[in-house]
Amino acid sequence: MAKSFKTVPKKRTPSPEQIEAFVTGGTGTDQKADEPVKRVSIDVPESLHTRFKVACAKAKSKMAPEIIAFIERRVTELENETS
Repeated sequence: MAKSFKTVPKKRTPSPEQIEAFVTGGTGTDQKADEPVKRVSIDVPESLHTRFKVACAKAKSKMAPEIIAFIERRVTELENETS
């Protein structure tokens, strides 16, 4: 049986700020616009993934920026070890 509507849903017009956010990569973009990005795929145990995801959610942080921050810190450490 088909659904019927008593009223037509209203058309929503995005604000100029929403349009600009979409054009520049959306709100909360994790990427820097001035540099190309590369994708890295790793396998981690499910339990570790879940713990990390929950920890990020509790900290109100996204997983990707946390991983990037860790990689940046570790790269600096490794570069300093070889110097």
